[in-house]
Amino acid sequence: MIVFALLSGFAACSDDENNETPVTPAPTETLSFTGKLEALPDEGSRFEAFSEEGIAMQLQPTADGRYHLLMPEIKFVAQMPWLSIEVRDLQDSAEGESIRFEAAETIPYFMGAPYDAFPIANLSGLYDAATGSFSLAFDCNTMLVRYTGQR
Repeated sequence: MIVFALLSGFAACSDDENNETPVTPAPTETLSFTGKLEALPDEGSRFEAFSEEGIAMQLQPTADGRYHLLMPEIKFVAQMPWLSIEVRDLQDSAEGESIRFEAAETIPYFMGAPYDAFPIANLSGLYDAATGSFSLAFDCNTMLVRYTGQR
């Protein structure tokens, strides 16, 4: 009985008027987007500009709070075959439900293995939870790739 009284007393002393703004957690489910991809050649590139509508991308949360960027069917130039590419372990730097990530250079994965031949540089992405929009930009080979999509 004394233990119950002590526990009740501690519970009564808790601060119900916490003035801190609650932080909304980042999403814990995979976010799927459909949008437009545009790839612009660097000066001197042997490739031409390329664009495609209806491109799917996903942000998949990992157990350690990072994200994998999944590009299930993508290409960056007309001559490239459609591939399924993944960029792993992107660190979220946004607060709340939005997601922001950057990487100076990273190696994408193709069929579960590192795809060293085509590193990705200057990667930046932003998921705006308020609008459901996702934007992405990166350099691959001699192309600047940009993507905008919606949930």
